[in-house]
Amino acid sequence: MCNKERCIDSKMISNSIVLMAIILSALYYYNNAAEIEQEVTEVIFSSLNDGNNSLAEQGYRK
Repeated sequence: MCNKERCIDSKMISNSIVLMAIILSALYYYNNAAEIEQEVTEVIFSSLNDGNNSLAEQGYRK
C-alpha cells in the first residue's frame, strides 16, 4: 500500500502525461487539419462510391 503523498504524486504524474498527450494531439490536428480533412473526405466518398456501385450491380443482376 502506498502512502497518501505517493499516491497523489503518481496520480498527478499520470494526469500530466495524459494532459500532454491531449495537447500534443490537438497541436498535431491544428497543424494538419486540412490534410486530415482531405483524407477523411476521400475515404468517405470512396466508401459511398463503393456502396453505390454495389447497389447498382445488385440492381443490374435482378
